[in-house]
Amino acid sequence: MSAVSAAPLSSLTGGQISSVVSSCSAFLMTPSSGLDLFQQSLTALALPGKQTKTIGKVLLTMLPALVASTAGMDEGGVKGEVKKVGAEIGEWGRQDFINSLCSAVKQLKEFKTRGGQLITYDSTGESSTGTFVNTASNKLDSMTWTFGVTASNDMLDQVGKTYLRVDFGGEVVEMDVNGVYKLMGELERARGIMEVIENDE
Repeated sequence: MSAVSAAPLSSLTGGQISSVVSSCSAFLMTPSSGLDLFQQSLTALALPGKQTKTIGKVLLTMLPALVASTAGMDEGGVKGEVKKVGAEIGEWGRQDFINSLCSAVKQLKEFKTRGGQLITYDSTGESSTGTFVNTASNKLDSMTWTFGVTASNDMLDQVGKTYLRVDFGGEVVEMDVNGVYKLMGELERARGIMEVIENDE
């Protein structure tokens, strides 16, 4: 597991920890519908902007890292890993923290088992989608999108299928409808992460 400190969460009450962990988990699975809930739970902490941003970053880093580091472990193993992370949480809030994280990790693992893809974000400020967005952003001004239908092809099963061709200033990517949905999902994930962490006020 990446070395992320849970210390910024030590100022939260048990109820606050449960709320913010649960909403972060929902955001990691479904950024389009979970973003507002996660932002609301962070705002409800009523902390200065920088503290709120730090807590958001910690959770966005911690939860995916715990899911990855506990792959193949049973519930007891997961709880052991979460207890290690929770060592920095005050005694009064530690049990809520452990319960909330164990529940979230279980839910996120089940989501991945069903084929879901989690946002990944590390403490350096990079996300799984951030690299793509940052690389592409310089070319967005010259980007063109072309939707089409395959009219002729050596492979008969391709005839009549729709596609999207994206030209990033000379770098062309072509994808089918499923690829379009994946691209839209990745862009939504990136937007969600940026909205959660960009406010330094």
